[in-house]
Amino acid sequence: MKTKKTISGVAAAAAMLSLSGAALADHEASCAEDLSNMVKQSAAALACADGPTFDTLGYSGTWPAANPLWQRKSGKLKRRGATEEQLDAAGCEAHASLAGGLYTISADDGRPPRGKKNKKPSSGVVDALNPLDPNFEEAVIELLGFKESVDSSDPNPDSTNFPALPDGSNDTPTQADWEAYLKLWADLTIEKVKACGHLPDEV
Repeated sequence: MKTKKTISGVAAAAAMLSLSGAALADHEASCAEDLSNMVKQSAAALACADGPTFDTLGYSGTWPAANPLWQRKSGKLKRRGATEEQLDAAGCEAHASLAGGLYTISADDGRPPRGKKNKKPSSGVVDALNPLDPNFEEAVIELLGFKESVDSSDPNPDSTNFPALPDGSNDTPTQADWEAYLKLWADLTIEKVKACGHLPDEV
């Protein structure tokens, strides 16, 4: 009789652990989905409203194309006599590159394929936060890479009229203010990802 009670107790404990594991998985999936949606919004805010954004990323952004934070190959373009529109487009390419590190839509995500380069799966932070199979460590790595990309991007010396910072702390930010804000956003998002995935601080 005692043996039967012991077996029943073990079975009950195993069932509770199983339920706890399922509840944890559901929590992580829901948390990953919330974070994924937040990162999508941030990526769209960083991508330019015009230019090569849609072909590159698969979605349209909201950043004013005439005032990019960064400039790609601006010196070479200027030496070649590039127009302001061409310089702005080069700046938007830099924006698209950084936004793509956060979120890129592939043809597999429902967008009609526009070329071979769009036939690969989505990449970036959002891909790592797929609620069906979240990889929180990979999301942290991607966010650290985003910070490095912000640091290594060439500032645009010709633009000064940037949008206000999203947190309302500065209505007339400089290029340096925006870079500091983006790196702080990445740090805060990393902390949220770690909490969501129950990762140790050293990850």
